[in-house]
Amino acid sequence: MSISLSAPDSSSDQAANQPSALEVVATPLPPLTDLARAWLELESRAAESFFTSWTWIGTWLTWLSDAKLPLDHLILITARKQTAIVGLGIVCPAPRKWGSIGHSRILLHQTGRVPQDSIYVEYNDFLVDAAIGLSVRMACLQFLDSQRERGRLRINAAAQSILDALTNTEIPHKLSRVETCFYADLTQVPTLASAPVGTDGRNEIGGDTLRAATNAYLTCLSSNSRQQIRRAIRLAEQHGPLRVVRAITQDDTANTFGELVRLHTAAWNKRKGLPGAFANSDQTQFVAALIDAGNASGRVDLLRIEAGTQTVGVLLNFVHRGEIYAYQSGFAYTDDNRFKPGLLCHSLAAAYYKLRGRRGYHFMAGASRYKDTLSNATETLYWLETRRGGILSHIWHRHRALRQKTQLRS
Repeated sequence: MSISLSAPDSSSDQAANQPSALEVVATPLPPLTDLARAWLELESRAAESFFTSWTWIGTWLTWLSDAKLPLDHLILITARKQTAIVGLGIVCPAPRKWGSIGHSRILLHQTGRVPQDSIYVEYNDFLVDAAIGLSVRMACLQFLDSQRERGRLRINAAAQSILDALTNTEIPHKLSRVETCFYADLTQVPTLASAPVGTDGRNEIGGDTLRAATNAYLTCLSSNSRQQIRRAIRLAEQHGPLRVVRAITQDDTANTFGELVRLHTAAWNKRKGLPGAFANSDQTQFVAALIDAGNASGRVDLLRIEAGTQTVGVLLNFVHRGEIYAYQSGFAYTDDNRFKPGLLCHSLAAAYYKLRGRRGYHFMAGASRYKDTLSNATETLYWLETRRGGILSHIWHRHRALRQKTQLRS
């Protein structure tokens, strides 16, 4: 099935004034080797997040297959401009609950099955050609909205770009959740003239270099945050010098991941009485596969923060086009409440990444005080669903038209 849509096209979506036909089609998922080839080619022209990169998408699809979840219910959405692929996305019909009389749903880059969706995709989006991103997103959304028999489209943890595209269409939609996410804008951190900058490949930073970079990062935080972190640093240094070490070898990576799982599980059991993220063996296998897929290329980092011979914590971060996404962590808590290993580890990691020329350190979704403490900027993720049909659609369109008319008069 396909649909041709008139979509604005120019060197800038904002200045678009020439209509250009974009063809959008829905097809069964091709063999993963073929999909990988097309995805990676488009990825080279896209300004995507880590969660629409093939590192994430390819690992997700392979993991679903290994978990004996058939891939034949997944649908590939492809947008073309003439013969060139300019947009890709994968949707999945959500299973209907027994006895449900509500609308059916299709989800973008999720299955609608809780065990498989516990890996939590964020910054959810279509993969699109950066030159015509808004046009392609609009075309994909309009196409999916036209497939009424498939149900409502739901996009969880959607990027701002999705909401912008949806707002520019005539598709009724509702927001079920809006979350402010915190991040550290590392471009606002002073650059040390004497510090090594750029992707130098070093797997360890400590001593005066790490201390100076951490102090530079702290200048962007509140005085209370600086006080808490410096106190945690002093307490940690009683055990020896602080270091940030990136796991590189296969053995070190396996050992560091094992340490992450152990620390994470112990902390959740002790502090919250819960088993933590790695109680689900399938989820643990997905994270391990993601590390295998991205560690060698530098897209997935396992950082161990050490004080002397002791491990303070382990961070699992995604690295993508200068941006860092803090995905998972495990910390060695003590009975001393003044010692805050989470604040300490993320602060040193932010300093480490600043030294390596990264631009942002994103704490992603999920409310937690430490994220606010460590951040100097915010962004927003959206949980949204399209709405259409009958009187509700009519009312929505009338309300939207009236609102636009009122704005024009004011």
